Amino acid sequence: MQFDANRNKPTPSAVSECPACHTKIVAKCGSIKVWHWAHESLINCDANWEPTSEWHLWWQSHVHEDLTEVINNRHIADIKLTNGKVIEVQHSNLPVEVVSEREAFYGNMTWIFDGQEFYKRLRIKEKEFMGEPSHSFSFKHPRQYIVQATKFPFYIDFGSEGIFEVRGIKIYENYSETYEKDYKTYFIYGLLRDKDEDFLKELFGSDYVSG
Repeated sequence: MQFDANRNKPTPSAVSECPACHTKIVAKCGSIKVWHWAHESLINCDANWEPTSEWHLWWQSHVHEDLTEVINNRHIADIKLTNGKVIEVQHSNLPVEVVSEREAFYGNMTWIFDGQEFYKRLRIKEKEFMGEPSHSFSFKHPRQYIVQATKFPFYIDFGSEGIFEVRGIKIYENYSETYEKDYKTYFIYGLLRDKDEDFLKELFGSDYVSG
């Protein structure tokens, strides 16, 4: 996390208090990772599943700082717009039960998942659906925390290749003769968009600021 209970950023050797669970946090100020606050223990807090990354900061840089890391009970919303909508920015693996819990807790929310690591393994197809441009791809070995998300549309960030606006997911049951077992294929459809200023203005609305 970027901020402690007093909205202070970490400095070397600093110790402070978590804004969500009010337990001890320590400053992590190394030369490789982004400086951030970290819990000594997450037993009493689920607000800090992963350290802040440059990727997180890029997304958060497009809204005012006051709209980032907003406290909601023992949760910390990555971004909470002035209209109440929460945007969770997720870089790494997340337990499926946490995905469901956050969706139930926030209600009005969406996800931005980091898909840069697996983009090259996908075959994105372009077609037309109901007279509108559309794209799709199959996920045979999916990140479960992505395919279990239900707050459509949500987004998968492919870096310089664009951002995929996920509008729905279909699940197909299959059987492997080779391995003699059942498996699932996830068919994801939506629209591959440019990650440009027009998209950012649409996503953040009146809260958008140029990063």
